[in-house]
Amino acid sequence: MPEQQTSISQDTAQGMTAQAGGLENAAGQIERLRQRAEAAGLDPDEHINTSQRYIALSSQLAEVLQASSQSQENNNQ
Repeated sequence: MPEQQTSISQDTAQGMTAQAGGLENAAGQIERLRQRAEAAGLDPDEHINTSQRYIALSSQLAEVLQASSQSQENNNQ
């Protein structure tokens, strides 16, 4: 049992590391969007809010797809 708990902790740590990298990447993309919007004469806040909603929806969709895939794997076992 302790080995299984260690494995879960390692998986959790790897997942959190990946999420942190993804958030850092997203922050950089948001800053680039802000710069492009300003250069194009657009309201950067409005442009970024739309982009953030898209990112949030994409993230939710990924979670749903992952849960669905996991459910199918469990049903196949």
